[in-house]
Amino acid sequence: MLNCSQPELPALLEALQPVFNLNAIRPVMNTSTPTKVKVGFVMYGILGVDEKAQILTTYIWLQVQWLNEFVSWDQDLCGSIRLTLPRKKLWVPDLVINEFMGKNSAPFVPYVYLFDNGLVIDNQPVKVVSSCKLDIYTFPFDVQNCTLSFSSYLHPSE
Repeated sequence: MLNCSQPELPALLEALQPVFNLNAIRPVMNTSTPTKVKVGFVMYGILGVDEKAQILTTYIWLQVQWLNEFVSWDQDLCGSIRLTLPRKKLWVPDLVINEFMGKNSAPFVPYVYLFDNGLVIDNQPVKVVSSCKLDIYTFPFDVQNCTLSFSSYLHPSE
């Protein structure tokens, strides 16, 4: 539990400095403890379909959540239930979409939310250019099923 000298944001930021120095490591007290990363998204639109190249272009709002075990504070003593911080201050999972075929050209959001219980929420817009087996022989009555698989380069799932 962090100790804040006053119930103000500057005191909370000062108390978080040691946590910021640990941003290169996965935020667990015991390295054998898995970090459960929750992934969700809302699809805002289909930007394009290239049936010849079998590519689907969509725009999604990606939300990723995980627990930083190095962080907890009393909201009454520290003056806030959550902070908005530059994402480079904290460990962030290396999340990739396996079907990705192009570069994300959506605007980068450099901030995350950090809550008093250690919950971190990272929201990002993503322009997804993905491979998708498209069967358009019954157009305009066709139904397509395209998969987005999320994984990590460094940390395998169990």
